[in-house]
Parts: sequence; C-alpha cells; structure tokens
Amino acid sequence: VAQQRFDSLGGLNNRDQLRSFLQQPSKLSNHSINFNGGSTFHSFYGSLAYTRDENFNKNNLDRYQLNLRQDFIFSDAIRLDITTNIAYEKNDRFLLTDFPGTVNTLLPYAMLSDNGDNPLSMAYLTRHQPFRSISENQSRINLDYVPLLEPG
Repeated sequence: VAQQRFDSLGGLNNRDQLRSFLQQPSKLSNHSINFNGGSTFHSFYGSLAYTRDENFNKNNLDRYQLNLRQDFIFSDAIRLDITTNIAYEKNDRFLLTDFPGTVNTLLPYAMLSDNGDNPLSMAYLTRHQPFRSISENQSRINLDYVPLLEPG
C-alpha cells in the first residue's frame, strides 16, 4: 500500500502548473523622447521616458519620468537654471499570501489544480491540521488555503 502511494506521488509533476499559473515570460521595454531648443537668452532640454518591466514571477512595473532643464542667461555674471525631475512608479505585485516558500522550493507533487484545472487546497502545507480545525471551529472562519483563488 505504501509503495502504491509513493508511485502515485512519483507520477505527479507541478512544473507545467507553476509555469502556467504563477509565471509569465519576462519582458522589458523602454521608450523615451527628448527635445531641446531656445535662444542665447533662454534654452531648454527635456525628456519623457516610460519603462515597462514584466518579471517572470508576474510582478509588473510601470515607470514614468519627466526631466526638464531651463537655462536663462541674463548677463555674463547672472545665470539661472531651473531643473525639474518628476518620476512616478506603479508596481503590480503578484503575491500569494501564505504560499509555502517559493516556487523553487515547492514540492514537485504539490499540485495547484486537478486535471480539470479546478483549484486545489494547499492548507496541508501551511497549517498543522489539528490546530487549523480547532481554530476554524472556534472562530467560524474558513482557514482553507487555495493559492489559485487568492487575490493576486
């Protein structure tokens, strides 16, 4: 009986599920535009930049930057420059709360979904069962852990 259970675990491999559900192809794109102009009294230089970083672990970053420099020459002794730098960054983090370890340390037979792509519970990896049952009974809160149903 024990050998049958070991053999059934040996036939499981979650690599495809990890790639499908928890990872994405990495992509990085940068776009920028520069402009300048002016006269002997006033000159300017500016740039706009956008970066999109899509990480393999589904963490995405959008970065916007604006740089503007203005130079005023009133005389040989009096000069004024004004520099403005503005940056905005937006992170979309894909975090699975309570996920046991990392994708690299997850046991290969810990499946995220069944053969029909229905999400499976992984509460057995995060909480000791008797403690979980007692806590659920006392709090009346379901402590089941289904990673694919977690908000990402």
